[in-house]
Amino acid sequence: MTELALRGVTFGYGPEPLLKDVSFTLDRPELVCVIGPNGVGKTTLVKCINKLLKPDSGSVTLDGEDVLGMRLMDLARKMAFVPNRMDSVFRVSVAEMVLMGRFPFAQWANSDRDLEVADRAMDALSLQSLSHRDISELSSGQMQKVLIARGLAQEPRVLILDEPTSNLDVKHQMEVMGFLRRYAAENGIIVLMVCHDLNLTAAYADRVIMVAEGGVFADGSAWDVMTESNIREVYGVDSRIVDVGGRPHIILLAGGDR
Repeated sequence: MTELALRGVTFGYGPEPLLKDVSFTLDRPELVCVIGPNGVGKTTLVKCINKLLKPDSGSVTLDGEDVLGMRLMDLARKMAFVPNRMDSVFRVSVAEMVLMGRFPFAQWANSDRDLEVADRAMDALSLQSLSHRDISELSSGQMQKVLIARGLAQEPRVLILDEPTSNLDVKHQMEVMGFLRRYAAENGIIVLMVCHDLNLTAAYADRVIMVAEGGVFADGSAWDVMTESNIREVYGVDSRIVDVGGRPHIILLAGGDR
C-alpha cells in the first residue's frame, strides 16, 4: 500500500510560518478531508505535498522517497493534483483535456491504453456526452468534473483535490463526494481533499484533518474531530452535533441559540 508521510512540515510566505511542524501519515485507501477556516493554510498544505511549494523545513515522502528529490514526471505517475479551477487560453475539447492526464505516460502519441483510461475516467464522471464540447462552453461545475477526470486519467496512487465541490450544486456535491469515497476504496488509493463544507465532510470522509492557525488541530474520524468544542475553538461558532444515519451532522447555531 502507498504511504504518504509528512514529518515536521513548516512553511511561511513571510517571516511568520503559516504551517508549523505538521506531521501525519496516510497509508490506507480512504477519503481524507482537510477542513479549517479561511487562511489557515489548507491549500498551502496540499501544495507542499505535491511539490508546488517547497517547505521551509520538514519532509514529505511518498513510499519513503522525498518528493522534493523526485522528478516531476515520476511524481506525476504516482500523484495527481486537481485544482479548484483552471483558466485556459487554448481551445480544447473535454476529451482532449482529460487525455492530458496521460501526459506522464505518453510517448510520441496517445496509445490505445491512454485512450481507454481517459474514456474510463469520463465514464466515471458521466462526461461522455460532453466529450467533443469545447471546455470554454462548460459551466463551472462541468469544468470541475473534467478536472477530476483528468486527475483520474493519471491513475495516481494519491489523488489530491483542492475544494472539488465548491462549484457544484448540492446534488452533484453529494455525487462527487460519494464517488471519491468509493473510488478510493475500490481502487486502493489515497484521496486527499480540501473541503470547506463541514457537513459534506462529516457525511463522507473516512478521516478528517482539522487545520487551525499554526497547523493540525485534530486528526481522526469525523466523530472524533468534528465535535462541538473543536468547532467552537477553531471556527469561533457554536454548534450542535446530531447523529444522522450513523454519521455526525453539524447544526450551526446563531448567537444565543443554545
